[in-house]
Amino acid sequence: MEENTSNPAEIPESATNQSSIGYERRIDWSIREPEYFVEQGDVSFGNASLRGQDYSEAIECYSRALELDPSLANVYESRGSAHLSGREYGLAIDDLSKVLELDPDNVSVYYPRGACLKRSVAYTAKGEHGLADADFSKVLRVAPDSAGVYFQRGILHTFIGKHERAIADLGKAIELSPDFARAYFVRGEVHLGTKNYNQAIEDFSKFLELNPDYSGTYTIAGSGFGGCDPIYPEAHNKRGYAYTLVGKLDLAINDFSKALELKPNNPDAQEALEQVTLLRDTGTEHDPANGSEASSEGTTTEQ
Repeated sequence: MEENTSNPAEIPESATNQSSIGYERRIDWSIREPEYFVEQGDVSFGNASLRGQDYSEAIECYSRALELDPSLANVYESRGSAHLSGREYGLAIDDLSKVLELDPDNVSVYYPRGACLKRSVAYTAKGEHGLADADFSKVLRVAPDSAGVYFQRGILHTFIGKHERAIADLGKAIELSPDFARAYFVRGEVHLGTKNYNQAIEDFSKFLELNPDYSGTYTIAGSGFGGCDPIYPEAHNKRGYAYTLVGKLDLAINDFSKALELKPNNPDAQEALEQVTLLRDTGTEHDPANGSEASSEGTTTEQ
């Protein structure tokens, strides 16, 4: 794993003293060359294509505009966004790095949703975790109250196994935004993976409490799910495992049953439900690792 040895929050000092002015190029309206109108037309068509998720068309339009004027930092950012959405992470990093090169003193490039944050997502997807961590930290230096950025950095730390840092970042996201349901879910996963089962139960329960009708949606990197998001049956499934491991079998059975209700084609929940029901009713469970029956002691049921 690549480690970042530089100061992770090192950004140009002048950037923190600038107001957010965007990436707009100053235009001398007294001079309107024909190329300007062609360039703006390409940018407009590119923006429309990006909104319509036609990423290849957007990239072509932005590239034509940049051929006419390679100083347009905002167009590099838009093309980088198109590459990022199209999962062309290396090209996204090149374009987003160009934005920071052209406009290093503009604080808005370090804001949430700015070029630096987008580059951190691309670095994460490429497995360049140290560089991703550094970019997240740069954004948090400028926007220390951004729950979303703490959440994203928490996901990165979860993925690379830095559990203490993940818990800290996810906890900060929750502190800044107490109703941040997804942060509770991810922190619950970390607690489950580190065998802190009661804390996992608390976090999964809070996640489900915040969405009692299962109507929420989850979106990341341009992808979304409508209706009952797959995360809801997964929350019941994971809480069911945690309940099983602390011996609360009736509650576990309730969760596995709810997971199957929300997602009938759910073999993990089905197998878990069968095993925990057998354990509760007979005191034995089937061990899928070796196909044998194992006796379990010390389990309890909830009345």
